[in-house]
Amino acid sequence: MNMHTNERLVRFRNPFRLDAVDEDFPAGDYIIQTLIESVNKPPLQSYRALATKLVVKPDTAGQGAPRMVDIDPLALHRAFAQDSRKKPEKVGVTQ
Repeated sequence: MNMHTNERLVRFRNPFRLDAVDEDFPAGDYIIQTLIESVNKPPLQSYRALATKLVVKPDTAGQGAPRMVDIDPLALHRAFAQDSRKKPEKVGVTQ
């Protein structure tokens, strides 16, 4: 069986949380990596996702290294849908 990784960039406009991950994530751009396995040969090629990971950048001070967090794709979809419904938070704005 043949495996490869797909990557895509997503942008969260607001801080967010994912089900089953005990951590809050700040707004920003994140890379989502999905490990894909082909399960048939052409012409009936089909694929299945084996793992989905969120790449988390080091903190704003640049400390540490990027890390990968195992996530549930459905939890990511729910968090992204919720973020799309919210208005972006204004940071550093005073009245």
